Amino acid sequence: RGAAKVGISIASGASVVDDHAIAVGITCPIPAPAAWVPEIAPGGLVHGLLYSWIGAVIELVIDLPLSYYSTFVLEERHGFNKQSVGGWLRDKAISFALQCFVFQPLLGGSMMFVVRYTGRKFPNYLFALATTMLVGFTYVYPAVIQPLFNKFSEVKDEQLKNEIHALAAELKFPLTKLYEIDGSKRSSHSNAYFYGFFNNKRIVLYDTLIGQLGGDRDQVLAVLCHEFGHWKKKHTVFLLALPLVQFFLMSHTLRNAIFDTKLVVDFGFDPHTVLTTSTRWSLEFVNPLVALEVYSAAYLTPLMALLPPAVNVVSRQFEFQADRFATDMGYGEQLITALKKISSENKGCIDPDWLYCALNYSHPPMLQRIAAVEAYLAKTKPAKRKGVKWIIESNVPISSLPESVTTSPSLSPQRRVNKVMEEF
Repeated sequence: RGAAKVGISIASGASVVDDHAIAVGITCPIPAPAAWVPEIAPGGLVHGLLYSWIGAVIELVIDLPLSYYSTFVLEERHGFNKQSVGGWLRDKAISFALQCFVFQPLLGGSMMFVVRYTGRKFPNYLFALATTMLVGFTYVYPAVIQPLFNKFSEVKDEQLKNEIHALAAELKFPLTKLYEIDGSKRSSHSNAYFYGFFNNKRIVLYDTLIGQLGGDRDQVLAVLCHEFGHWKKKHTVFLLALPLVQFFLMSHTLRNAIFDTKLVVDFGFDPHTVLTTSTRWSLEFVNPLVALEVYSAAYLTPLMALLPPAVNVVSRQFEFQADRFATDMGYGEQLITALKKISSENKGCIDPDWLYCALNYSHPPMLQRIAAVEAYLAKTKPAKRKGVKWIIESNVPISSLPESVTTSPSLSPQRRVNKVMEEF
């Protein structure tokens, strides 16, 4: 999923999955040595940004050779990489510029303002600020940031577009825009996601997904039906609520690092270079940017390493539930075929070691997913789905359908489709 580093990893949007992990926050795994930071405007925003930028450069230097090896050796060896070295360097440069010159100043300045004007009461205000930024980021990322890396266009297959809109309407999913993205110019890995809140949701399909499924519309619909299942069963609410809980806890525990100099002194800082003053509250506090960097390295990063295995347990259950939803909608067989194709094309490990899976897999292994869908199909034996597609391909006008079928609130969408079939 698209990640933003703001002290902890957060989802960039509901059910957003993306190839880019863009560092857009104000933390880095390795804090810069205190002695490397020039004493420019001690305690101020500029001093804090210098510290963050030096840390970002250290992280970039460490990451570049590892990323190069991953992209141009491992990915290339297995036929996934489609990028040139120039394109790869361009992506790195854009990500670094966004991190250092957009997100760090924005977040750092906001934190400085909140702490300076609210004093020791800042945790709740900082939490409110972080929540606002998280919600805003779910719109900004796909609308502003991702177009810097990929091109968005209308779905080329008109029939597929019509069927997706029909399926969304049947499920009362408020689809406003449907895009196809040129993921194939970087990698052959496939993907799809939706984003947005309330009555303004958008779906993004990677061209690689459509290509891997051979343009089979039913299989694409099966994959999307799985994603709709996450929305219908409120999984996206959990995925949004989880980082908010993390933000709340982080905001309150960060208070000790901001109002106690011991931690930054232990990391080699001279207190007078990182302390700033709130004249409103007549108190001194550690530059929030520096405090957050050091606090993250000392406490937050180790603690967050323990969280993913627990979250993965829940996430894997969500995946099984979404698969069952797609099966209930009549796409069980198509989903099985699609999963096999996607796993084969992406060369995924279909039966990993159980312990490695428990610690690292947010999705169940492919064999488990297919076995679960097959077992559910054998148990429920849902009728073969023909409703929406049959109506579209047969050019049956909705106005000609019986009113009891098209408007009855007592009928679920699936039973409504079955009723249509009985009438014809």
